[in-house]
Amino acid sequence: MWALVWIGLAAAATPFAVAQSNAPAPNNAAPQNSAPAQTKGTAQAPFLRVEWEFDSARGTYQNACGRVYNDRDQPARHVMLVFDGYDGDGKKVSSRFGEVVGDVPPRGSAIFCLLVKSGGAKYQVSVPGVEWGYSGGQ
Repeated sequence: MWALVWIGLAAAATPFAVAQSNAPAPNNAAPQNSAPAQTKGTAQAPFLRVEWEFDSARGTYQNACGRVYNDRDQPARHVMLVFDGYDGDGKKVSSRFGEVVGDVPPRGSAIFCLLVKSGGAKYQVSVPGVEWGYSGGQ
């Protein structure tokens, strides 16, 4: 079953800037932390697992696409996802939410893509809400 994510209207929690320089560092300069930004991850919630990966950035945003896996014998409905971005100091710099469109089938998975603010050094994904069971049938 294919599913899409409804893109929420949450804005970045606080503004931030990323400065880059292509100039080489002087020989006497202290080494800089050049750890790459996080490009994929996994998150666990009761009976659900979210695996995601970033596409290349387009402007100040990038697509976080992946799968939500359901470990229960009931469908997961209205699965909400939140992507929080953090800078190198651990300060939250962005937050974006979305809902997986459609059900995540029992013992199955559904795909999603969510437009997320780029520039964070680390991202944390959570599942703040899910409904379990079958729909009313109409």
